[in-house]
Amino acid sequence: MTIQETLNELNVSESQLDNCFRAIDLNTVPVTIFYKVRSESDPDKTYAVRFLHGKGFTCTCPSGLIAFSNCYNKFNCCKHVRWAMAAERVYQAASEAAQEAAYRAEQAERAARLAHLMELGLTAELAAEALSCRLEVIGQPADDATLARIYGTKLRQQPIRKGRAYNDNRSFSLMR
Repeated sequence: MTIQETLNELNVSESQLDNCFRAIDLNTVPVTIFYKVRSESDPDKTYAVRFLHGKGFTCTCPSGLIAFSNCYNKFNCCKHVRWAMAAERVYQAASEAAQEAAYRAEQAERAARLAHLMELGLTAELAAEALSCRLEVIGQPADDATLARIYGTKLRQQPIRKGRAYNDNRSFSLMR
């Protein structure tokens, strides 16, 4: 749902949304997130809108103090609760968008490093393996050149020949 659809659904305008401020109460266990909503009639007055599990929304406005008994709209709550709900939905949408952007940036960086390791001579499998490890050099993550140098040795390694079949045809001599 887009931001405009959310505002239309809850019948909230942008200016009303600007009157909402997200707050965190660190004195409660667990920590509580609530909204401070500025009054339309008195800009110096703010109301606290909270959601309590098992009870629902509360507001410190006059309607909220009497449990919204005088609210006859389709939401059965005061306008401050609607504004706070809209503000929280907008906040959640922005948070999800930021997380998605961070994930895309991380994936783009990984793809660029993978391509750089392949330019340094690693195969795609070895480059992916090199990126999946957490190799540190003197407490810092290893750079691409170090990863290519370490994982590049796997390309050059020959299988070690052991056993009697390999050594039977060779004579031993100290005088070579």
